[in-house]
Amino acid sequence: MKKWSQKYDCCQVCGTTTFKHHAHGMCSSCKSKYWRENNKEQSKKYAKKYRKENKELIKQREKEYNRKYQEKNREKIKQRNKRYYEENKERVLKSQKKYYEKNKERYSQYQKKYREENKEQLQGQAKRYYQKNKEHIKQRTKQWQDENKEHCKQRSKQYREENKESASLYAKQWQEDNKEYRKQYSKQWRGENKEYLKEYREENKERIKQNAKKWNDENEEHCKRYREENKERIMKYNEQWRRDNPEKAKAFGARRQALVRNAGGDHTGRDREFLRSLASYRCQCCNKPDRLEVDHIIPLARGGRNDITNLQILCRSCNAKKNDVRFTDYRSYEFKQAVSLYAYRNVAAYESYPLRLAAGIQ
Repeated sequence: MKKWSQKYDCCQVCGTTTFKHHAHGMCSSCKSKYWRENNKEQSKKYAKKYRKENKELIKQREKEYNRKYQEKNREKIKQRNKRYYEENKERVLKSQKKYYEKNKERYSQYQKKYREENKEQLQGQAKRYYQKNKEHIKQRTKQWQDENKEHCKQRSKQYREENKESASLYAKQWQEDNKEYRKQYSKQWRGENKEYLKEYREENKERIKQNAKKWNDENEEHCKRYREENKERIMKYNEQWRRDNPEKAKAFGARRQALVRNAGGDHTGRDREFLRSLASYRCQCCNKPDRLEVDHIIPLARGGRNDITNLQILCRSCNAKKNDVRFTDYRSYEFKQAVSLYAYRNVAAYESYPLRLAAGIQ
């Protein structure tokens, strides 16, 4: 058997035969350790000099070593970091905050550069994370939006002002892609917010009318085409609406007649209901509660106005007897005064019409 060296079978310090023999019965690694222990200052100088001369090489070696170590011990590193963070949470957060305040510009530049270099990778990570935690993310965003409503409104308003074209294009595209969802959502929302919609319509009647008129004028061809394609549907809807809102339908018919005859004034279904309730749902001529109608005191054909001060409640027989010839007024003085006050306070159509509290004057 071949000897490790001429004198010795193995290293006299560690007993190995893998490393080469150096001197005094020691292998090369044991000899270097022995030399460093006896020549500490000289070894430090030598190491410092070597680091200066081989900086890049040392960095590359460290990177390779760290990469290999992390690949082998990923779970171990995660657990260690997690344990350390839980034990020293306040300390870690303080140090992170302190570092961020000192190196804001550097940190932002690094983040920007990293995003540009790893765009696809980051998008994929975000997508995977969203798919895994969809419900949690929705709940968290909803909670934050509820807590910061004003901030969200201001931010969205500012974004729309700065990006008008892109915002309008995105909204149009989204509406086209989500037609069914919009219909279902709007239907559900209207069902849940009936009272709010009612109040909003009453407060913004003129504005809604103006917007509708403007849209109809701008989209005449679309409106015509829609009416032609949905004739039966529109007819059924109108019939159902007349059944559900008889007073409004009658007020609409009276308005149409007034326009044909060039008669002034206007009134609504709500005004008609007010007159009925004010008359205690009885005829103002015979005091019967049967088959009540709203009558024009001075007929439209004879130059009467179509406003609430020219209306009275009569049963069908009394109204037929009165006819268009007679201008009989069956209202009491108190009734006339209440109607004039109501019209003065509530009816926007009479702003140009000089109403008088001394009722009975047309």
